Amino acid sequence: MDAIDLTVHIHPVALFTIVGGYERRPDTEARRDAPKTPQKRIIGTVLGSRERNILEVKTAFTVPHNETADEVQVDMEFAQGMFELHKKVKHSDIILGWFATGLEITEHSKLIHDYYNRISDGPAIHVTVDTTIQNGRMEINSYIGSRVGVPGKSDGVIFTPVKTEIVSFAPELVGVKYLQLTKQSDAQSVEIMKDLNHIEIASTQMEQHLTEIIAYVEDVIAGKIPADSQVGRSLMQVVSTVPEIDPAKFESLINSGMQDLLMIVYLANLTKTHLALGEKLSKIVT
Repeated sequence: MDAIDLTVHIHPVALFTIVGGYERRPDTEARRDAPKTPQKRIIGTVLGSRERNILEVKTAFTVPHNETADEVQVDMEFAQGMFELHKKVKHSDIILGWFATGLEITEHSKLIHDYYNRISDGPAIHVTVDTTIQNGRMEINSYIGSRVGVPGKSDGVIFTPVKTEIVSFAPELVGVKYLQLTKQSDAQSVEIMKDLNHIEIASTQMEQHLTEIIAYVEDVIAGKIPADSQVGRSLMQVVSTVPEIDPAKFESLINSGMQDLLMIVYLANLTKTHLALGEKLSKIVT
């Protein structure tokens, strides 16, 4: 696989798992009289899918290991057991490689990478996540290992960086937005909004976007700003996907759908109240 054409897509769930594992990392093994200190870094397996030159890192799990200046010990049985358990939940996921916290690629990275090259479905990738935020941001890099050396002699591995992008599915994006809201809360928690609130926010954002688009089109027609063919093609694609419908009929469909939604909410609350009442009556009878 050509590293130049390879692109690694990393999803938020995988990043949350890596950061969570780093925050809960165990203490290093030390002498009895020495103070315990947390491990310098953690490692683990990254899972996802591989399609041509696109690798989707959808999730990950931490693998226990002990690392010193002279040697590294990795619990391979734990890694295999965790992967087998994961396959029972998500059959399509495969092992893509491994991750490590920090920006450095240590001398032990070659040994770990050799192991993942043997168990991965294709050339393994190595993902590094700077959980210490050394440069003021969480730097995330991906590498692919290439063997170098002289025939008959000891060989080594060159880690070549590949293109890395942070992507997300629609449900993941909702979770990320809620997590961003916790930064403004003293309790670092927020309440989940109701469906109608989501509709209100989405409608407001859509109205703002439409206002900006109309202003842009009017400025282009008036000659105030130059036209962009790429923007024009995107607008044409958006307009062509919207069905042409009479405003009165569209309003009728919206009102009908809203009435159906309110009826479902009413029946759900009525059922919930009925179950709660039945539970209390059964306690009184017994």
